[in-house]
Amino acid sequence: MRRHLYIISNASSGASGQKRLNTVTDMLRTAGAEVESVTTTSHGQGRDYAHLAASSGEFDMVIAAGGDGTVHDVASGLIGTHCPLGIIPMGTANVFARELGLDFSPDALASTLISGPTRTIAVGRVNEAPFLFVAGLGFDAAAVRYFEEGNHRWFGIGGFIPPVLRSLISAPDTPLEITIDGTGHTAHWVIVTRVKHYAANILLVPEANLEDNKLHVILFSGSGIWVRMRQLSALLTGMLKFDPGVTMISCHHLTIKADLDVPVQIDGEAKGCLPLELGIYPQRLEVVCPSGSVPN
Repeated sequence: MRRHLYIISNASSGASGQKRLNTVTDMLRTAGAEVESVTTTSHGQGRDYAHLAASSGEFDMVIAAGGDGTVHDVASGLIGTHCPLGIIPMGTANVFARELGLDFSPDALASTLISGPTRTIAVGRVNEAPFLFVAGLGFDAAAVRYFEEGNHRWFGIGGFIPPVLRSLISAPDTPLEITIDGTGHTAHWVIVTRVKHYAANILLVPEANLEDNKLHVILFSGSGIWVRMRQLSALLTGMLKFDPGVTMISCHHLTIKADLDVPVQIDGEAKGCLPLELGIYPQRLEVVCPSGSVPN
């Protein structure tokens, strides 16, 4: 049983997420755990708090309570330590929490945090920084940027609809130069992922495995609203590999550059700029998972 827990939560999480956090925290204390907590108000704070907590040696686990951005920040402070990451999902998409197979009910979350097994996973690297599950350049990164600028977060997953439509209409299809394990490619939209699912639980790369040292790259070629609508339809229906403008490649290293500025998103947050070099981070991350979810 984990007894000394440190929770790092996002101050901007909505009422439903805060209710889940409060309920889980009460359950952890009822089970006999000692819980300390801190709230973040800006990007990067979660990383710093997590690093200090792990370095202190006082805690059995550091818990990220928030969405994918909060999880990314907290995980960044724990990579390479022996202090595992726990998650209380409170965000819009919660892609990484879903990938771990977490049950979002408070009792299941409390049980997992107290006694769930740990997995030691590989982490992606973009330039010198870690990323947990995805990097996107072009269309989806523009949609993430519009989502954040328009404060659509309060509408849940449905809040992505207006930004996606805006991206379809106005996002520029800038040609990207990609070198994958030494071979050159071109595309107008790129997704680099470490996980099976994308966005709202869309199965994208069934063979992805958090334990391995591979990146999975999806190259979208062609420009214009009708091409992008066709590719989005293929993405949503699981037919992406049959689209003539889509190439899917597994690799260990790639670089991406372009002549013009291109939107970038890392783990669902608008951040970063070209050129990018992507690979596997040299250190690994321990994560707490539900019982039965750890591969043999």
